[in-house]
Amino acid sequence: MRFYKSGNSIDFDKAEKEFMRAFELGVNYFDTAYIYPGSEDVVGRISEKNGIRDKINLATKLPQYLIKSRAALDKYFPGMKERYISRYGNSYELPSPNAGELMRLFVRTCREHGILCKWEECFQYLREFPEKYEQMDFFDLLK
Repeated sequence: MRFYKSGNSIDFDKAEKEFMRAFELGVNYFDTAYIYPGSEDVVGRISEKNGIRDKINLATKLPQYLIKSRAALDKYFPGMKERYISRYGNSYELPSPNAGELMRLFVRTCREHGILCKWEECFQYLREFPEKYEQMDFFDLLK
């Protein structure tokens, strides 16, 4: 999600008007990313200021091209781990009252499309790879 900028920073007032208008019209899913500097912060401030954080679904993405180690994760997202643990504990699952139904739907959809979805199946599949194989190069495709 990108917002209008005034100079080098996001115009908060204009962003708030745009964001809230979308919300008023029924939009409740917003997608942003680290690569849009300041947008995550602005979305957080707007949703908190207007009391709508629990009424929207927010997605964001971390910059995988910058995260090569745990230290890099801590560098680019200071305190993220602590905030997560304080809110959700050491769980990597967000509980849902519909978890069973959602998992059955997930497994069924994967099966219908030939996608491995259980960790045991994935590891079994990986064990079938030969120890050594010839790595293809992009330029091999041009030959």
